[in-house]
Amino acid sequence: MSGDPSVRSKQVLKILMSMVGEYIVAAYLCSMGYLVAITPRGMPRVDLIVHDLANGRSRLVQVKAFSRRENRCPLIGVEATFENIDEILREKVVYPYIFVELGQDLRKARFYILAPGDVRRLAKETYMEWLERKSHKKPIEELKKTRQPLCIPIDKLEAYEDKWDNIWKE
Repeated sequence: MSGDPSVRSKQVLKILMSMVGEYIVAAYLCSMGYLVAITPRGMPRVDLIVHDLANGRSRLVQVKAFSRRENRCPLIGVEATFENIDEILREKVVYPYIFVELGQDLRKARFYILAPGDVRRLAKETYMEWLERKSHKKPIEELKKTRQPLCIPIDKLEAYEDKWDNIWKE
């Protein structure tokens, strides 16, 4: 971590928010009858292992916690250029995502559950919409060559609120 205390503080808060998201999703899944294990910190692209005791199936899951106040387009944890976006999304988005919107009252957390194909489609769609904006200061060709963090806007996530069955979809 950086030596600057304000940078360290922001990094710690980001890590804590991520942990809160993972634990609240795990608790919610447990309350639905699933067996859930939280993976070790730093495990690439996997935060939870979810086992459906009733149906004998398991799934690896990615959790992304965010605050609406601070983030209108939650990041998916993947960067890509125009040229490699499809390849990168296919390679790195292989498990379902649960976006959890956290506020002051954790009892009011909101859950958006997307199958991997939905994450790939919406992230690419959002990237293409961003690229087509007229407000860029740099030329489009330059932007296309620059790695960009991919995200999905909250308004596109809303259709997936509480769609828990999406955990089991490809």
